[in-house]
Amino acid sequence: MKTPTIPRAVILSSENAVAVAQYAKLIGWTESELVNHFLSEKIRGLTDGQSGYAEGFLGEIHYFDRQGAERALEYITKLVRKGYEGKLPESYQGVIRQHPDGRFNLRVQWLDHRGQLQSVG
Repeated sequence: MKTPTIPRAVILSSENAVAVAQYAKLIGWTESELVNHFLSEKIRGLTDGQSGYAEGFLGEIHYFDRQGAERALEYITKLVRKGYEGKLPESYQGVIRQHPDGRFNLRVQWLDHRGQLQSVG
């Protein structure tokens, strides 16, 4: 897999920049150290295929286009399959919803091995 090129500078919203500066000063870290700490925690959760974090994260986002929502739904479906020996539970349902403002989000539900409802989005 080709390593993506990441821009060296990330532009924060003014609200986030103020909060990062405030908390970095409070704890004695640089702003970069604080931002990288937050990112490492989030990325660790996203790459842990067993935690369910990636599914929840992808399910809470509003996507700007249907293609992005479709890719996310495919990925969630792939993660659920891993937990069921490559098959989906019979109860599995995944839908993409379009909102009046043109954005999209996901709703995914299934019954787990214990019969408990799992829901994303």
